Amino acid sequence: MEYLYLRTQDSQADNPWNASWSIRSSYAQNVQDIVGYRIALFSFEAPNIVYPINQYADKIYFNEDSGATLAATLTTNYYNGTTLATEIATQLTAVSAASGLTRTYTVTYDAVAPAYTLVITSSAGTVQLEEGDYDILDEMGYDRLSLLTAIALSGDAPINVSGTKTVSIVSNLATHSYTTGVSRNVFTRIPVTVNFGEVLFYKGYDDPENYVFVANNQLDEIFMQLQDDKGYPWALPNTAHATYTLHVKPVRNENPHSLR
Repeated sequence: MEYLYLRTQDSQADNPWNASWSIRSSYAQNVQDIVGYRIALFSFEAPNIVYPINQYADKIYFNEDSGATLAATLTTNYYNGTTLATEIATQLTAVSAASGLTRTYTVTYDAVAPAYTLVITSSAGTVQLEEGDYDILDEMGYDRLSLLTAIALSGDAPINVSGTKTVSIVSNLATHSYTTGVSRNVFTRIPVTVNFGEVLFYKGYDDPENYVFVANNQLDEIFMQLQDDKGYPWALPNTAHATYTLHVKPVRNENPHSLR
């Protein structure tokens, strides 16, 4: 075998968002055949419509008057500063009412450069933000090392609702020099250089550094999953699809121009 292309149609989606795929030896291409070969991502294409506020980044944890921790969940969506401020105020007020204190929250957004910061104000008493799973402190611009207790909390940095800066393809293949710190190892990391709603397209270079060596004689499956820059699954909506092509070539043949 001189070379082999493994494409999306050779795999199966492992979850409803098409954020992960598996290529098994029982499919169109026999994965066992690539043991002893080098493999790289040849191309990748997906729409950049993964919402910055999503199931992996949608929580605000807070307490009122140093009381019990409360959790507000924002609606999955794409926000700008003004709409984010409105959504935060709505959800904090709703959670406060459910807890019995019935405070009203006002959130303002400073749209004048270089601020772009939020101010969260309680109608009574004090409020403090807290850390927790899937919180959006970073997106809101609040310093995790300085979570104050006050009636009004000013953001420390501009809001960040631009979405992920990179998309990592993690895999059970051999890896390069970095890992996600959450699960599995990074096979390829792709910078996100397009705006929300546009198509992200990656074309790999035929560079030896882009290839990893497949050495596992027991390999009967290639697993791949998309992750954002926090290591969470990059979950595409049900109506969206990603496509990819993997390029496999023999170790003995490092000259890409001789492949045909």
